[in-house]
Amino acid sequence: MKNSGITTSYFLEYNNNLKKTQWNDITFFPIESYALSGKELLDSDTKPGTSEILEFRDNLIQVFSMQVEQKVERLFLIAPKEISGIYYGFLFLQNKQILPIKIVGSPLFYKWMEIVLRDDYEDRDMQSLLQFASNEYSIISIGGSIKMNNRIFNETGKYLFDNAPKKYNEAKLAKEKANYMTKYYQPESHVDTTAIKTAFDQMMKQFNPAFAPPADNEEVYEEFEKTAGFAFPKALQELLKLHDGIEDIPFLTAENILEEWINWKTIYDGWTLGELKKSPDRKKKVLGLYVTPYWVPFFDLEDGNFMAMDFAPDKNGTPGQIIAFGADYEKGEWIADNLAAFLDTFKIDYDDDNEDYDY
Repeated sequence: MKNSGITTSYFLEYNNNLKKTQWNDITFFPIESYALSGKELLDSDTKPGTSEILEFRDNLIQVFSMQVEQKVERLFLIAPKEISGIYYGFLFLQNKQILPIKIVGSPLFYKWMEIVLRDDYEDRDMQSLLQFASNEYSIISIGGSIKMNNRIFNETGKYLFDNAPKKYNEAKLAKEKANYMTKYYQPESHVDTTAIKTAFDQMMKQFNPAFAPPADNEEVYEEFEKTAGFAFPKALQELLKLHDGIEDIPFLTAENILEEWINWKTIYDGWTLGELKKSPDRKKKVLGLYVTPYWVPFFDLEDGNFMAMDFAPDKNGTPGQIIAFGADYEKGEWIADNLAAFLDTFKIDYDDDNEDYDY
């Protein structure tokens, strides 16, 4: 650490030895809380809402990051039974070290704690553990006479090890997911180009929409393969030989497919395998996952939901089957065996001036 005020003796290294560390083995570094924003609260009866509390969370992390001269990835803060008591905590730092801290309290810090913990302190004799990160805000009960959730005191090192930021284990978590998905990935097999064109022509004849002529998508296909590690689906290439966007029918263009695939791959990368796993599909056609990198979205269902081609089916599924997934789905849902079958069943139900899509 380049900051001169903190000696190496304070830091806990994130490794297997950390699991053996007990609370009494730890030396807590005194850290200041005087630079917090929100001084107007000291003379105000206004109760900040959720957005203001989240701003305080981010401000607290920023204040501590500045003092240790390194980004704080996650903060554990142990609140005492009394608002104005001693606060202990742990800073999970960007370099995968953990700094135990003891807060040098200030009137503003205690005011914020009163606001944050107001619902947590009613009618009980118990401490609380606040867990803060840029996308995290939680408070759980610890200690107290009934010893609930007391691991942070009884198994301190192991608790810190088990609850470290995901970034501390990126390589391990990525390998775990890759090993799991490798068992299911199946490359695209034979593509019936005639069936796709026939189904598409029938659909276009039925609805007669305006559409953009096909575009040269070779650069997009190359970029997809470079990024995804497998080829842009041939079935979708065949479909995109027939159009580059259809009026009022939300098929994605090649560029949109790549963009949405990247968006969902980002979500996949940020979740652990345990977080991705959902209840299994009873028919064993679609993996019980929220998303995988082998789902290639090609049709926009709106509000963050999509139809996709699936190249990591469960044991009773087929590579290239069509599934629905997205923000409103707990997990992927089977729709059709292949792209041609999906196009065959596609229809529009007309309701006066409104068009609703069925598939």
